[in-house]
Amino acid sequence: MSSATHNPSPTPVRAVRGFVSYLLSRAALALYLCWAILPESLLPDFFPQRYWAVAIPIYAATSFAACVLVGYPCLGLCATPTLDDVRNAVDEHSLFFDEVDKEEIGPGGDGRKKKKGPVKVGDMSLARQLKAILVQESLQ
Repeated sequence: MSSATHNPSPTPVRAVRGFVSYLLSRAALALYLCWAILPESLLPDFFPQRYWAVAIPIYAATSFAACVLVGYPCLGLCATPTLDDVRNAVDEHSLFFDEVDKEEIGPGGDGRKKKKGPVKVGDMSLARQLKAILVQESLQ
């Protein structure tokens, strides 16, 4: 394993690669513009039809838009659990009121409460939520 650490600063190899990439992209743009703008009588025979000078960028933009507007949201929907799945309400960070109440009891289980402090916040289990809703409805 090499002792060299990752360093984002330009090195001679990166500088040469970047400059060559810059030159090649400029040359490709110039070639594309010549193909799209110059009359066919000035172009060599090996260039494809002029239709493709417009069609290729449109197909690329349409494909990109379809992936962004359709594909990415579909991946998000595939990763989402169904509405009746318990993972919608509970995760590894959930702390239910029963667990909060146990933390309030002092060490040794003698039943004495710890020193009072701020009110602890916790999650309600679905059974407790339904019970609270039913109690409220019965009072009305």
